Amino acid sequence: MKLTKEQLELTRQWFDAVQDLNPRYLTQEDCVLANAIYQELGMRVPHSIVNMLPEKSGASST
Repeated sequence: MKLTKEQLELTRQWFDAVQDLNPRYLTQEDCVLANAIYQELGMRVPHSIVNMLPEKSGASST
């Protein structure tokens, strides 16, 4: 399934809300997905996400 930019933005907003309200619910896999969403949207990946990524994921904070 291919998501539109609008759908990716809504998903990013959902992730941010969960991270703000109760980050204990987020898993490393959630952060891998969030990293991919931020990169697809051309946005800087927040350090709070980068810090939860496995070393091999190739995260970019730029």
